[in-house]
Amino acid sequence: MRLSVVVLAHNQSQMTRRCLQALAAALDGTDHEVLCVDNASTEDLGPLRDEGTAFRRFALTRNNENLSFSSANNHAASSAAGDWLLFLNNDVEVGPSSIRALAEFVERHPEARVCGGRLIYPGGQRLQHAGIEQMLWGLVSNYGVGASTSDDRFRHDTERFAVTGAMLCIRRDVFERVGGFDESYAWGYEDVDLCLRARAAGLRVHYVAAAEGVHCESTTLRTKRRSADVDENYRVYRRKWDHILKPAESRYLGWMESSGIRRVVVFGTGSAGKALCETLDRAGVTVAGFTATAPDVAELRGRPVVPLAEVARLSHDRLVVGTQLYFEIEGLIRAADPAREPLFPVLRSDSGRGA
Repeated sequence: MRLSVVVLAHNQSQMTRRCLQALAAALDGTDHEVLCVDNASTEDLGPLRDEGTAFRRFALTRNNENLSFSSANNHAASSAAGDWLLFLNNDVEVGPSSIRALAEFVERHPEARVCGGRLIYPGGQRLQHAGIEQMLWGLVSNYGVGASTSDDRFRHDTERFAVTGAMLCIRRDVFERVGGFDESYAWGYEDVDLCLRARAAGLRVHYVAAAEGVHCESTTLRTKRRSADVDENYRVYRRKWDHILKPAESRYLGWMESSGIRRVVVFGTGSAGKALCETLDRAGVTVAGFTATAPDVAELRGRPVVPLAEVARLSHDRLVVGTQLYFEIEGLIRAADPAREPLFPVLRSDSGRGA
């Protein structure tokens, strides 16, 4: 496995140094090059050049302007020499066995052409990413958010809808064949879109549990993402992929109908819960009300919002979760579902119901 690692950085030089130091330890013994791309920072690049001595081959380049995630990574990838590309955010510190885990996985599974790792929050107690899944409320979600890192459900390699661009490994020929990252997106959905184009080409996207890293999520992105960009990214995503998203939504809703689930309570009063309510309304599923661990409103979308302890008074077939934090709170909300198994509405593109 000849690996080219692309690390995109904008300021935050101390964070980038920690990223490179962890990467150097993980790459030991691997045929590699590291392409560190400074995206028009205002900070001195000297410390980053110093870190480059730890790698077999290292190149530090500086963009004259702050490019989008897609544009900057595409430009860097065009000069890469490896058979595989690893796109790595500068706010990720990979574990010492992570690169070896990726290499061993793709050797065992030649059908795997896109892979992502297991990312955890700083502190090492909670999971941040075990792949990405498409949700019934319309958006994608990191899968497993908030779960304990000891949870066995996330310690197994598996196929996923997509994986995050914070740590995304892809064969270079596949990256080139599908056209790289779509530059229509501005700091969002580029990674999901790339994975879907790979899947549309008949390839598979996998989560590799042993490829672990600590992710200080969106540390740099917070300064780059604008609400207008977020909205436009989503519009681009839905325009491109509604031909697979809408049938998947219909299959999930069809499974609910065939299972006799016609009256539900939605857990979650944020944007995901509201969007989920709208989706269910359109499908003719009665949303009897909302619940939350600590509700701060009494009514939402014309429905009552009740504490979990009172949810039984809202007669319902099932509790449907409208937050990506399901795995963090599932123990608290299980009793609120008549079947003791709240529905976390993950869509599948190839089957009738979610997981």
